[in-house]
Amino acid sequence: MMKGMIGKEKPKNSGFGNKITALTNVLAFSWRYCQKVSPNQITLLWFYSFYTNIEPIIKAYFTKLIIDLIIAGKNFPPSLVFKNAALIVFCEFTFETVSNFVYRHRSVIRESLKRKLLTSIEIDLAYKHSSLPISLIENSEFINEYNLVKKESGFRTYSLLENASEFVGAIFSFVVTLAIILRLGWQYFLILAIFQIPGVILINPITKKSIDISKQGVRFGKMWEIYVAFLEGLRSSYESRILGIKNFVKRKLEKIKEATVGFYEKNRKVMVKWQILSACSNSTGVFAVSFLALTKVIYGKITLGDWQFVTGTALKIVNQIKSIVDSGTLLLEASIYTEKLNHLLSFSPPLETSQKKPFNVKEIFSLEFKNVSFRYPNAVRNCLNDISFTVGRNESIAIVGENGAGKTTLVKLLCRFYQPTGGKILVNGIDIQKFNLESYWKNFSALFQNFETYGVSARESIGYGDVKNIGKLRKIKRAAKSVGINRFLTKLKNGYETPLLREMENGVDLSTGQWQKVALARAIFRSSKIIILDEPTSNLDPKSEEEIFKKLMRVAKKRIMLLISHRFSTVKKADRIIVVEKGRITESGSHKELMRKNGAYAKLFKLQAQSYKE
Repeated sequence: MMKGMIGKEKPKNSGFGNKITALTNVLAFSWRYCQKVSPNQITLLWFYSFYTNIEPIIKAYFTKLIIDLIIAGKNFPPSLVFKNAALIVFCEFTFETVSNFVYRHRSVIRESLKRKLLTSIEIDLAYKHSSLPISLIENSEFINEYNLVKKESGFRTYSLLENASEFVGAIFSFVVTLAIILRLGWQYFLILAIFQIPGVILINPITKKSIDISKQGVRFGKMWEIYVAFLEGLRSSYESRILGIKNFVKRKLEKIKEATVGFYEKNRKVMVKWQILSACSNSTGVFAVSFLALTKVIYGKITLGDWQFVTGTALKIVNQIKSIVDSGTLLLEASIYTEKLNHLLSFSPPLETSQKKPFNVKEIFSLEFKNVSFRYPNAVRNCLNDISFTVGRNESIAIVGENGAGKTTLVKLLCRFYQPTGGKILVNGIDIQKFNLESYWKNFSALFQNFETYGVSARESIGYGDVKNIGKLRKIKRAAKSVGINRFLTKLKNGYETPLLREMENGVDLSTGQWQKVALARAIFRSSKIIILDEPTSNLDPKSEEEIFKKLMRVAKKRIMLLISHRFSTVKKADRIIVVEKGRITESGSHKELMRKNGAYAKLFKLQAQSYKE
């Protein structure tokens, strides 16, 4: 697992000091994030938490007053007793009415805040993900960490918020109640403190076991999702039916379920034993306090109402300690995820510095790879070695080679998704690493092999290529015409406003070839100096491919074009063809020049041409 997801290793939740640090960080993060999302609601929620924690003590005091009034009322006129009793009941009724409002309003705030938190975290995570370097988000360790945070952090943060308010509210209530019980008699507090010792001793193993259960639950959950996707995933639905794997996968899910339930049951039984022991000790303490207070009633030292109040207060203290421990345990459990979430959202990759110059060149005269080598993280060997070539103004270059030769990696380096491990890439003689990245990207448009299928309207799906012009339908249609998709989109029920997703109202599904045309139109729609096309016609029929490439070559006359393709019928139209084999350039030249050389390119071209003839 990556250190601290994307940075320094986080301290483990072991030891009292680290537990306090974890709790402090969790509370601070909870408060800051919720203040950003909804400051008024979080403040009110915490106030209500304090109120509900102190409410039982106030109600117990009302009961004490009524009991004492009834007992002492024998010595006073009934009318006076009734008047005082009515006043107490009225005050209690008013307090109860306020409490009912608080409970109901608290429920409304909880639901509203939960929705705000979940959606805000999802937005912030998605935005952060889009801001991280490709080299990081392609890392398998990061992918696992990110998916864990995305899955767990939303509801964990809401749970954290609620438990944090309960935790702080319980501490506040405990301090108030403790002051009351000390005033009633220090011996009551001493008895309760003695009987709390077993519970305090058991806090650490209960907390550790709870966290271990949570971690194991995440591991089981990952396997569960993988197998459920086999049965529910849209992409796997066709293949899974042909292969008939549903029964096999169901048995796998049953085994995971049995392992998960068995693990939980085994560990929860151990925790229940400890919790019962702790609860018995607490109950014994309350009983001892109640008995001591009762003896004082018998000897006339306190009233019956005082006994009821002492007993209720002792019980409240025990419950408050339990609430503090339970809330603290849940906070520690939540800290596993929220620390990762906090670290991810606050992470600023060393991607750019404001000192880098903006890429404001009016025209690109040359694009040069100079002795470029590259090795992916954790790889044992380079995938590119000493690559050198130059692209001139408005020149179209085709890059060909077998799978794994390094063609797409060249594009990733040019787009600065990765940095070369050796050599430089120059634009107009300047190292591209010296340019501000966002201004550099503005000069590119691209269609990648694994292009995105945006399930929005057709207008937006093409318009994403240049969002500042997304409202210019005429320009969007020109891009669509250039790839032969305009007529189809125009005939849709809502034309270019039709959602390209069947699940949406009046939405439609596109074929793979149609999607590729939309993606190609998106790349053309962007007025860029460099256009990158990675297998742009892999899903098109030969006739459509021929028509599109005639138009593409006209577009390329005004830009630098880098074309990656396995179809030699298209690459032969490029101004120059570069052949990459095992991470090295082995041939370079026009189609005619390479055919005359009768090297690797000529052999591959003839082999492909022969397969078409057959």
